[in-house]
Amino acid sequence: MISCRTTSVNAKMVNLASNVGAISLFFIKGKIIWHIALPMSICNGLGGFLGAKMAIKRGNNFVRIFFQILMVLMLLRFAWDVLT
Repeated sequence: MISCRTTSVNAKMVNLASNVGAISLFFIKGKIIWHIALPMSICNGLGGFLGAKMAIKRGNNFVRIFFQILMVLMLLRFAWDVLT
């Protein structure tokens, strides 16, 4: 069985590759809004760093429970959006 950490790392690598492609395209086209992009990228990097440290420190069970809680919250939010 593949651990949650391994799947998380694989997902991060795919996400990084797609982000590099998108950034390259926006940069070539001159469409990057720097005053928005820089704070977002800093917060994204910080969140990834802290999340990775927490996953390593607390292990697979924490990651699995945290992921399941987030999925339930997202499902409830989407249901709210659809039903209201």
